[in-house]
Amino acid sequence: MIGDRKALLLHILHAHRGPTRAITAAALAEMVFGDPKHDREVRTIITELIVQDGHGEIIAGNGGEAWRGCPPGYFWAEDPHQIEIYYHILVSRYEDIGHRMSAAWAARNRLLNCPPDQESLL
Repeated sequence: MIGDRKALLLHILHAHRGPTRAITAAALAEMVFGDPKHDREVRTIITELIVQDGHGEIIAGNGGEAWRGCPPGYFWAEDPHQIEIYYHILVSRYEDIGHRMSAAWAARNRLLNCPPDQESLL
C-alpha cells in the first residue's frame, strides 16, 4: 500500500513543476490519503523519495525570499537553477542549525557549572 501511495505522490509532484505550482503537504495528504491530517506521512514519503530513491528534483519551498510570490509547498524543479537555489537554502539552514546546536551545548555547560542553589541561567 505504501508503494502505491509513494508512486501516486511522485506522479502528483511531477505535475507540480516549478515554484508557482507548489502544493502543501496537507493538500497532498488529502489527495493521497483522503485526509489532510496525514501530512506527516506525506513528508516522510517525500523524504524517502528524495534521499532513498534519488528524486532530488523535489523541492520544499516555504514561499519565502527565494520563491517570493510563490505559494509554500512542494514542487518539482524545472531547471538546475531552481535546484541551486534550494541547495543554498539548505546550506543556510544547516549553518543555522549548527549555530543553534553550539548555543544549546554552551547553555548546557553553563547549567552544569552553575552553583547548586541556582536553578536557571537567569
